[in-house]
Parts: sequence; C-alpha cells; structure tokens
Amino acid sequence: MNVLLKKSFLILSLLSFFITAGLSLNAGNSLVSCLFRGCIALVVIGIVGSCLLKSVFRDIALELLEFEEKRKDEAKEKMREEAESVSERLAQEEMDTFAEEIINANTHS
Repeated sequence: MNVLLKKSFLILSLLSFFITAGLSLNAGNSLVSCLFRGCIALVVIGIVGSCLLKSVFRDIALELLEFEEKRKDEAKEKMREEAESVSERLAQEEMDTFAEEIINANTHS
C-alpha cells in the first residue's frame, strides 16, 4: 500500500508539473517562469501528498493498536474462562472425593 501511494503521488506530482508548465508556456511566459511555476506545483502536490500519507499511516497505526488491544482482551477473557473451568473441575473433584470418604466412613462404621 505504501508503494502504491508513493507511486500515485509521484505521478500526480509530475502531471501537475507538466500541466502547470505547459499552461504557462502556452500563455506566453518565459521558459524559466514556466519551469518555476511547474516546480511550485510539484512542491505543493508533494506537501499535500505527504500530509495525506501521514494521515493514512496514522489511521492504520490506530487501527492496528485497537486490533492489538482487542486481541489482548480476548486472550485475557479466554484465560479467565479456562481458569474458571479448571477451578470448577477441581472443586467438583474435591467434593466427589469428600463424598466418597464420607460414604466409606459410613460403611466401615
């Protein structure tokens, strides 16, 4: 995605340079003036492109952070559920063992 965005901004910048320089040349301006205006257009598109890229990457970073937090929360929830399950199983085993001991004690008495 990064490469695609960079290529698209490069093409857009070059197009703006040639269009601005060409329109200035058709308007009768000197070649130096046309190149200067084209360079200004190139810089403006570059600045806008870099701001957009920063915004896009900031959004991606925020989404990744949210995804990571969600994944951690899900892992904690799963561990908690497993701990509860083990705890319940152990409690049931202890109750069964205690019940067997009581039954054995009553039968031996």
